[in-house]
Amino acid sequence: MVRLLAKRHDEPYLLLYSVLGFVPRDIKYYNLSLRHKSLRPHFRHGHQQHNERLEFLGDAVLGAIVADILYKRFPTKPEGFLTNIRSRIVRHETLNRIALGLGLDKLVHTAKGQNNRKHNIFGNAVEALIGAIYLDQGYEVCYDFVKKKIIIPFVNIEKIAQLEVNFKSKLLEHCQRNKKELIYELVERRTDEKKNPIFLTRILIQGEEISQGFGESKKKSEQEAAKTALKKIKNRFL
Repeated sequence: MVRLLAKRHDEPYLLLYSVLGFVPRDIKYYNLSLRHKSLRPHFRHGHQQHNERLEFLGDAVLGAIVADILYKRFPTKPEGFLTNIRSRIVRHETLNRIALGLGLDKLVHTAKGQNNRKHNIFGNAVEALIGAIYLDQGYEVCYDFVKKKIIIPFVNIEKIAQLEVNFKSKLLEHCQRNKKELIYELVERRTDEKKNPIFLTRILIQGEEISQGFGESKKKSEQEAAKTALKKIKNRFL
C-alpha cells in the first residue's frame, strides 16, 4: 500500500487531521479511502486497492446515520417524508459540495487528467472516508463526525424540509392518518399545439375519484391534483 499519509508532520496528514478532528488509529483505511481507481493499479493479497469498497460501506453507514438524525428531528413525519429528505442529503450533488467544503479535493489521489467533479469523485470520497472512520473508530465516532462535520456546517435540514412540504406530502399524511388508500392514476398524456407535453392525473381515495390535475410533467400534474384534493377535503370539514 502506498503510504500517502504516513507521517504525522506531513502536510497531507495534518490536513486530514483537521478534516477528521481526531487522530486515526490505523492510517491504512484513510489512505485507501482517498485512492481513486483511476490511479496505476496497486494490488494487495491479489485485490486491487482503491476506495470503491469503502465507498460502498460508507454509503450504507451515512444513510443509516442520516436516517437516525431525521427520525429524531421529525418524530411525527411519515416514512415518505423522511426518505425524501434523506435522499436530498446523500445525493451526489450535496456530497460533492460537502467534499469541497471539507477540503477533500486537496487529499484525493486520482490519475492526471481525470475530471474529478464530473465523475463525482470528491463526493464518493466523502462516503469512502466515512467507511474508513467506521472501520477505524466505530459507529459512535462516525455518527459524531457526520453530525458535527457534515450535517451542522453544510446541510440546512430545516430548509430542505420546508421545500419538501408539498401538496402530495400533506395529502399522504392525511390519508395515512385516516387509514385511507391513496392512488395517483395517470389518465392521459398528450401534446398541445406547440408540441409541449401535457399530463392529466386523477386521485382516488378509497376507490373514489377526488380530483384531477394537469401539468407539463407527471409530477406537476400529481401536485395539482393533490392541491385540489386538499381543498375539497378542507371544505368537507368546514
